[in-house]
Amino acid sequence: MRLSEEETALLQRRLSDLRTDELVRLLDETSARADQLSREATDLQAERDQLESGSSSRQAALDAANFYERLGAKDERKAMLEIAAREGSGPIQYGAEVSLALGEIDTGNADAGIARLKKLTSQDGFLAEDASYILARTLDDAGKKDEARTAYAAFLEKWPESARAYKVKMFQTKLDEVKPAAAPEGVVPEIGRAHV
Repeated sequence: MRLSEEETALLQRRLSDLRTDELVRLLDETSARADQLSREATDLQAERDQLESGSSSRQAALDAANFYERLGAKDERKAMLEIAAREGSGPIQYGAEVSLALGEIDTGNADAGIARLKKLTSQDGFLAEDASYILARTLDDAGKKDEARTAYAAFLEKWPESARAYKVKMFQTKLDEVKPAAAPEGVVPEIGRAHV
């Protein structure tokens, strides 16, 4: 930006009117502000470096969990996933939480796994969409048909344009087709005849 002759003359008059002590104070303030900005930049760089190293350690925990899974060391795998879930964020935390949930389900603790999945559905974005889909399918596979119906409906309400919407509708329809009909009064469902 270039100053006009009039602006330049005004600035020169104002600067010449300043006493030496005012000029020294102005330079000191400018210097102090530059030093402060430099320290802040250094602090931000250090924080970024720390976050990056933390992120790679969280990723290392997931990598170790995958390694232990290949070895069949379930307890060690779970310990690494717990670290990634506790200290991670975003996709790293999500991946660990889903793996822990599915691990709970695989070991017969479906309720604990489902509870983990339900927590993940409260987020926004793709990860919540994915968790909602996995939750609905898990409820369906676990035989919790009413909860699965609710989960499928919630999925379609929240993500009607999802690439998975067609699959969800298909599973929802299949679930509704096998919904047991109430037996008419006086009919024994196992036999299929009226009581005599």
